[in-house]
Amino acid sequence: MHSILELFKVEQRKIAEDLNSNGFRPGDTVAVHDPSAKSSKPFVGLCIRKSSETALIRKAVGGYAVERIFPLYFNFKFEKIDSYKVRRARLYYLRNLTGKSARLKKKSQKKGSGV
Repeated sequence: MHSILELFKVEQRKIAEDLNSNGFRPGDTVAVHDPSAKSSKPFVGLCIRKSSETALIRKAVGGYAVERIFPLYFNFKFEKIDSYKVRRARLYYLRNLTGKSARLKKKSQKKGSGV
């Protein structure tokens, strides 16, 4: 028989896997599709923050930055487009940067061993 603590840990792991089932993290470029919206164009931007319930996506439009908060449990479909190397969980410092200084480095792909 499993102890109550072991069962609790198993449930917590399942919940954590479900919360990150979208597969994106801060520093990833994400396309958010809203099936209920009339326009079929997705909101594409950089994920600045992701909590257990919401994600903050930032996009630059015509020299202005637009940030939107998307709830993870609604009918939105999140599609990961690109990954960048970041060392923070919250990328609020990008708000103060412009031009080349606001660029992030791409994540290097791990190469498999030879044939």
